Amino acid sequence: MVKMQHFLRISKYIGSLPDLVQGPGGNVSIKTNGHIVIKASGFCLRDIRKNYGYIKVKNSPDMIVVANGDSSTPSIETFLHVLIDSKYVIHAHSVSINVFSCMKNGEQELRKIIKLPFLFLRFRRPGADIGRELKKAIRKNKTLPSVIVLQNHGLITHHNSAQKALDLMMITDLYAKKYLEKNGIVPFKVLKERCDVNNHLFPDSVVFFTKNKMDIALERKELFFELYSAHNYILDSISKLGKTPNFLSASEVKKIRNMRQEKYRKNKYAILK
Repeated sequence: MVKMQHFLRISKYIGSLPDLVQGPGGNVSIKTNGHIVIKASGFCLRDIRKNYGYIKVKNSPDMIVVANGDSSTPSIETFLHVLIDSKYVIHAHSVSINVFSCMKNGEQELRKIIKLPFLFLRFRRPGADIGRELKKAIRKNKTLPSVIVLQNHGLITHHNSAQKALDLMMITDLYAKKYLEKNGIVPFKVLKERCDVNNHLFPDSVVFFTKNKMDIALERKELFFELYSAHNYILDSISKLGKTPNFLSASEVKKIRNMRQEKYRKNKYAILK
């Protein structure tokens, strides 16, 4: 019961911070009694509440669903969370961290900024591909730092303490935030503006942005302005730092668009026609 309270509290908290989570992105999970509780695909963290928006599966690579009260499907990132032994895993799309994860040679810049040990995982498609990349890193390094930066994607922190997992997320994000402010870059805020969708910086851009007319329910427009604003902020900040953006390749964009799980997530959110 206490663990579920932590899960709900953290989900609501980071889901309410657009500089950490935009739209239906990000994830939180807890492990308990041989199972993992994780956000269901297509839901927003800010909307999670008791018996809504999350799913319980076996804590194994098989990920057999054992509780599926709202006819949901597990998050595409469940495999990644299963591979991490810690009880609490938080996955955010920090715009401050993604300024660096979405630039060329971004890892080297982050090594100068973040004063904590962290693993930098090169870009792989969400789901099984990034899971396999993490598995290789664990096998190679024997240990797993409590902070993981995913290239062109986001930030993961994990710990057996819910509060420490959250603290690590906020501290790591703050390192990047302070560096940006020191270099004259204003803090992120959501603006009612669109963005150029010819080039993509992160997976959610590929999934939810299109050259075709967007048909967004009125109550959800704000969530997608968060995604647009994140893209624009990251791109603009990279330019102001005198760096070069590292866009996703055309082949990666095509692969992501063809993923069954990502099509489900897009349709679940019901925003495109």
